[in-house]
Amino acid sequence: RRCRRTAISPLQTPRDGMRVFEAVLLLSLAAARVLASPQSVSRWESCGSYKLFPSIKFSNFTTHLQGSVADGSLVMLMSGRVLKSVENGSTFDFKFMNMEEGTEVAYAGPYDLCCDFFQDTKCEWTGEYPNGVRSSACPFKGGEGGAFTARIKRPLFVKQEGIYMSEVTLRHPDGSEMACVKGFSRILDADAIQAPPEEEGGLALVS
Repeated sequence: RRCRRTAISPLQTPRDGMRVFEAVLLLSLAAARVLASPQSVSRWESCGSYKLFPSIKFSNFTTHLQGSVADGSLVMLMSGRVLKSVENGSTFDFKFMNMEEGTEVAYAGPYDLCCDFFQDTKCEWTGEYPNGVRSSACPFKGGEGGAFTARIKRPLFVKQEGIYMSEVTLRHPDGSEMACVKGFSRILDADAIQAPPEEEGGLALVS
């Protein structure tokens, strides 16, 4: 009695089946990287619990590198409208993350919203440190139609090019959220911007 031999296809073995699965997974990851190409990176959006009914509405948010990745700063530029007057004691905080390596930097805050955020306001210190007293620019209602511009600058502690997520949260005096905005940008030495002639208005701490 003759025995009939049946050839086993390479894809019928468990090991080769796993190789096919790994190949499909690698193709999926490659497709994800294509979707994260520069065309889809430079964007921003409202965030947080009050994005539908914020006290401040953003119309633009961009993140730039000033200087170089090795010793430069991250600069966030914003514009929008003040919908409700900003009261004394309002604050903001911000953070950024390198999306490719997962490193997040949250800067120590909170910062004074009326003095350190809007470019059209200016506050003065009187007295000697640490007992000095700072004037207030609150209440702030914005310019014509409530329009405002804002600028934040801080050292880029993550010394690496890549895709960065920046997030800024504005808060009422009681700590509740007023508005939130976040953006995604590709930070490269080749795209660095120059420092303005005068660094006035907005938060420009460089230490």
